Amino acid sequence: MTDIEVLGDALDEVSLIAHIRQLEEIGVLTRTQFKFEDAELPYDTYVSIGRWLGIYHDASKWWIADWLIFGEGTYTERFWQAVEATGRSKGTVENWINVGTKVPPSRRREELTFTHHTIVAPLSPREQRRFLDKAVKENLSSRELNELVKATKELPPAEEPLDDETPDMARVLPAIRRLLRNGEEAGQNLLCRIEDIVQLQVALGEGD
Repeated sequence: MTDIEVLGDALDEVSLIAHIRQLEEIGVLTRTQFKFEDAELPYDTYVSIGRWLGIYHDASKWWIADWLIFGEGTYTERFWQAVEATGRSKGTVENWINVGTKVPPSRRREELTFTHHTIVAPLSPREQRRFLDKAVKENLSSRELNELVKATKELPPAEEPLDDETPDMARVLPAIRRLLRNGEEAGQNLLCRIEDIVQLQVALGEGD
């Protein structure tokens, strides 16, 4: 009888290969079957297996997406030859690359499925965060999130507070105009007043 350790929430705290081997000790794993050999499998172990099968299912698409992104930038011409090893169509592979690229690890939510992230992938980084946070907070299914995103697109755009990644264009444009005006007045010798530079830095979010 083999017990599987009840694992923590962070996948990187354990050895993936070690736990797959533990699963193989409990039963026979194939591409189409998990045949249990131990009729006296402890209930806690049974629950832990289910938890990890769910984690593998959700995480595997991210693993493949990041594997694809790495290979695309590293092996160039040989990349698509390696992709054939996944046994997936080109369209599926391109979708995984698209989602993995547009939704980087810093914005991914462990509580949500790959499908949730696919829905928000076309959106801006700020909108991605907003919808993913809402999906986590309200425990939205992928269908509910999709309906919410669609409904929001049909509404007129509303002004939202700027985040750290978005320049304040209402302040950027006047600052640029002042720099251009000073440049025209200076002729070939472009001069920039320190106060203009400071105002531009603040507008871009780089100043105090």
